Amino acid sequence: MFQTGYKGISNIAKTANHFGGICKWWFVPVQHIAIWPSVVAQTQALLHKPTLYDGKQWQGPVAAAKGKLSFDEKPKRTAAGIYYEQRVIGITPGDDRINFQNLPYHRYIILAQPRTGFYWLVIGTPQSPLFFDADYSTGNHWRETAEADISFKTECRHKAQLVPFTEEEIGGTITLPQTGLRTEGGAALVTEDGLELII
Repeated sequence: MFQTGYKGISNIAKTANHFGGICKWWFVPVQHIAIWPSVVAQTQALLHKPTLYDGKQWQGPVAAAKGKLSFDEKPKRTAAGIYYEQRVIGITPGDDRINFQNLPYHRYIILAQPRTGFYWLVIGTPQSPLFFDADYSTGNHWRETAEADISFKTECRHKAQLVPFTEEEIGGTITLPQTGLRTEGGAALVTEDGLELII
């Protein structure tokens, strides 16, 4: 996948509300991806979600605290051109100690569902996968929660890629990848309580 400006530019004004945040997200080690989708020139979006090898599955949805999950993307300019610092961050309660010890030794691709929109975000690429960090604290008082600030970060030559929802995902029932969770209705808004999809 080589990013170019297929579609050109257009007005950046938006009139509709766009609710912030990432609703849910999944991750997978980059070596588990069998086929990376190509870019559709007419839409400048990916043709489909990355295809995994048989027997592999997306890990998730990630158990992050409500209202504590976000994705940010900051452009940086150098003499060689523009690249983007990308970061998915969240807070997860408890102490997943063994897993947090093992996760930093792999590199990842993330599939995220923004709270508003008819698309998935694919964050990271085989050439620029994300790496994992977790800052853990027990807290200072029994009223506090032992939790970890988790983050997946990378630097990429282009912005995170879009994958439009399929007709099935838009038309009535969305099946989230590898989870069995199904939600009735069209897809426009996802609330804090889960997948309340509004046509």
